[in-house]
Amino acid sequence: MKKKLAYIALSCVLLLSVAVLFINAEAPEEAKIVFRSGLDIWVMDADGSNQRNLTNTPAMELHPVWSPDATTIAFSSDAEGGLAVWLMDPDGGNPRRITDIGAEVGRPSWSPDGQMLAIERSQDIWVMDADGDNQLQLTDNQSNYQHAWSPDGKSIAFTSDWDGQSEVYVMDADGNNQRNITNNPATDRHPCWSFPDSQSIAFWSDREGQLEVFIMDIDGNNQLRLTQSPGEDFPTHWYDGKILFTTERDGIAEVYIMNDDGSDQRSVAEGTDARLFDPAPAVVSAAGKLRTTWGLIKQKSE
Repeated sequence: MKKKLAYIALSCVLLLSVAVLFINAEAPEEAKIVFRSGLDIWVMDADGSNQRNLTNTPAMELHPVWSPDATTIAFSSDAEGGLAVWLMDPDGGNPRRITDIGAEVGRPSWSPDGQMLAIERSQDIWVMDADGDNQLQLTDNQSNYQHAWSPDGKSIAFTSDWDGQSEVYVMDADGNNQRNITNNPATDRHPCWSFPDSQSIAFWSDREGQLEVFIMDIDGNNQLRLTQSPGEDFPTHWYDGKILFTTERDGIAEVYIMNDDGSDQRSVAEGTDARLFDPAPAVVSAAGKLRTTWGLIKQKSE
């Protein structure tokens, strides 16, 4: 209970903390958005109405993500004493734990075809069937996190500290062919795939003194800085030539959008709205889904 109260107090300071959101673009009149507010999982209609708490427990629930077919929500919870990955129906019913308790397990993300989940366990990356069966460890040095499936499902990008420096790595979806693609003595983190082509990766780096948004090819070539500001910039989403990133360049928390060549940088959400963006892009981009945020729902980027 003390842990729960402490987290609630922190969430009050932050006003509203919400994870990456999803909307079903194929049926907007029935679209539902899943998000985290405080330490519970909520859903709401695409226009922000009809908000309802799906978990409403003393436990800590984090990292909600829709399955690609929008029939299941995966999330992290410590409802049974330790952090584990759970599934539940869209209305909050039928909650079931699908990973063991005993190691810190969380941040589930769906493969684009919805057949598998990637998770982080004790700072290593695992994959498993969508029901929790056939768990397979892909990395093994307890220094890997911030994973992201490629939109084509063939690769997983992640951050690794195994050599003493934070770098962006890419591996095949089965864990083979792990390679460091940043290879820089600076701190490089938070990989974010280009959607839908899976040919480029955005990330943040302090290699030039300040945390800025960079992009590169998936083999690490053509690394290019896109932002230059006095605040810290973190890429969150990359869709159809547009990159969203969080920043405090104007002295407040904001979300900016820009072209993927760095041009036309402008604010689309600020203050509480900016809290709806997750700076750790650990969620899969799936066909038929449009990853969105409160700012985009309000059409602030138009």
